[in-house]
Amino acid sequence: MNKNSTKQLTVLMIIAFTTMTTLFAADRCEYLSPRIYLGIDYGHSVVEEQEVPNVGITVGSKLSSRTSTEIFARIEPLSNFPGENFGVDITETEATFAFSSGLAVTARMFHDAAFNPFVQAGIGTMAIGHLISEDDEYVMSNLEYVMHGTVATGLEVNIFQGVSIQFVHGYRYIPHRRIFDIEPHTLSGSFNSVAFKAYLD
Repeated sequence: MNKNSTKQLTVLMIIAFTTMTTLFAADRCEYLSPRIYLGIDYGHSVVEEQEVPNVGITVGSKLSSRTSTEIFARIEPLSNFPGENFGVDITETEATFAFSSGLAVTARMFHDAAFNPFVQAGIGTMAIGHLISEDDEYVMSNLEYVMHGTVATGLEVNIFQGVSIQFVHGYRYIPHRRIFDIEPHTLSGSFNSVAFKAYLD
């Protein structure tokens, strides 16, 4: 990661966390016992005008009535796989994928509401690689690692006391160098997702 990319990522995260800090400062509610939740999400990111699908899982904790933090893991194809056409060709290298993991923080507008707007910021690592066919078996190539950051807004719909749905729209910044035949910064762009979360209490 060059100095310019690091500076851009730092500025992006400062803006996101400054916005969220403002919301935290307005949160006068008494802190609650942490509520652990599990979630799954499905969405797509826009890369070179293509909609790249992704699926992920989250494990998080609601720290107060308005704030929560979670760890996430997501995977997305960057090309088609043998026997499976995902409809994307970000790279001509067959069976290429991106796996991302990290930490996200969410701040909601209201303490308790059926429809609750929120802002979210996250940071993590993305691993990019592909599968190589050897003697009728597939082995993983060496992985390329890069940091990434996200900022997003969304709407949380609380169906029941222990179940919620989040509709998310945001932007991810991935300051990667040229990987395979993918040009630098190509994977940066907007994304949308729908997440289902269930609390364990």
